[in-house]
Amino acid sequence: MSTQIEIDLQNIGTMVPFVTGLHCGCGQSWKHNWLNTDSQTFIGSNGIQTVPGTLFSPVGYQRNEFYYLQHDALDPFPLPDNLFANCYSEHFIEHLTRDQGLIFLQEVHRLLCPGGILRISTPNLIDKVELYLNPERPEYLQDVEFLNDRVPAHFPRNRAFMFNQLFYLWGHQWIYDFEDLSLLIEQAGFPTSSIQRCAFQEGKIADLENLDHPSRQADGLYVEAVKA
Repeated sequence: MSTQIEIDLQNIGTMVPFVTGLHCGCGQSWKHNWLNTDSQTFIGSNGIQTVPGTLFSPVGYQRNEFYYLQHDALDPFPLPDNLFANCYSEHFIEHLTRDQGLIFLQEVHRLLCPGGILRISTPNLIDKVELYLNPERPEYLQDVEFLNDRVPAHFPRNRAFMFNQLFYLWGHQWIYDFEDLSLLIEQAGFPTSSIQRCAFQEGKIADLENLDHPSRQADGLYVEAVKA
């Protein structure tokens, strides 16, 4: 998958600069002073195209700007152990199967230094079930209105069908509640005692107001864990 972006890109080699942390499944939402990673190929307005294994940044970059590494998060990162103080992932893990999610979290655990913080946000299964059970709620009606513009007219509009579209229409493979996501994070190597549920833009990682996107707040499950 290739995406054209309206900035000039440059290849800056393989040396990872000092960054706040690793941002996985970034899409086009590149975070300032993070190593942003995704499987997408980006093509700059100058024709420069990202390739796996090499860092790219906007032309004219300076310290504390934007960095991108094209990489499939299901493969081992070409990076050493204990490299990052933080790892952030927003609405990415639900696009993996549960087994793939464990592989991803184990790799994140390897890349984090001791005391490093993992923060994940993902759609909250509980919230969606509550909407299914209470179709009179404004949030449910908003979801239906949103889906009506995207689901072909000849498809049914019953609650079960529309509920499933909230997941499958976006390619989601597994939806978590706090209990299930916590178990997966524990299986990846993080201490149970370090796993906690957080609120939108609240947690241990600095600058969360520039990380957690407001559009994800309503149905977001936010979880953090610390590597021993």
